[in-house]
Amino acid sequence: LGFLGDRVSRRGLAALAPAITAVAMSCLGLAHSYRSLALLLVAGSMASSMFHPHGAALTNIVARGRSSLAMAVFTSGGSVGYGLGSVLAALVVSHLGLGRIWITLPLGFIAAAWMLAAIPRSAESDHRARTAVEATGRAPLRRELGPLFLVVMLRAATATAFTTFVPVLIERRGQPLVLGGWALLGFGAAGAVGGFLGGRWSEVIGRRPVTVAGFLLTAPAFYLFLHSGGVLSAALLFITGACLFSA
Repeated sequence: LGFLGDRVSRRGLAALAPAITAVAMSCLGLAHSYRSLALLLVAGSMASSMFHPHGAALTNIVARGRSSLAMAVFTSGGSVGYGLGSVLAALVVSHLGLGRIWITLPLGFIAAAWMLAAIPRSAESDHRARTAVEATGRAPLRRELGPLFLVVMLRAATATAFTTFVPVLIERRGQPLVLGGWALLGFGAAGAVGGFLGGRWSEVIGRRPVTVAGFLLTAPAFYLFLHSGGVLSAALLFITGACLFSA
């Protein structure tokens, strides 16, 4: 989908993605078989794959020389949205049942319409990144992107494992489902703060030190969170999110 976006409309694909995601995810409560559930999840994941490369590319184009800060805004918005979505889903399921999760559908269409209105058409005509890639050739590009792919994959795996595990942990400790949603909102808000700080610091002291420091601090914060409780546990959850997403 990233390859496709370089040849068709990045703006159109980026705007279409949240609408597809909303349809797929809001229908999860209507799935009556494992197969239909799997198909909906695949559709939602493909739409996410459609959005992120084009959203990041468009962010870089409209950044006007502040690419680190602009990407911090991009990732921080995603972190907060993930947390808000977790709370919203938990509230809907707790009060109305899983079958009513479809009432969240309009949010995706609002996001799609907003993106079409907000992204200037001039962003489509910016071919500077494509020209630079074509000039360097494919072999150097693979050498550059290989380590980046590995780092981003491991960071995403850590975040996914963490956000999947935390609500289960909270429920196993006898707490209500909604508290798991609020925990993910706190984690997302921490990611937003960490993303903004990381974007700002990377422009001052460099991207590599910020990235390495963020990853190194994540592991002990995560470990201490698992072995604590109460206010300290909440504080360590916030620190973990901030460190992980600062990178």
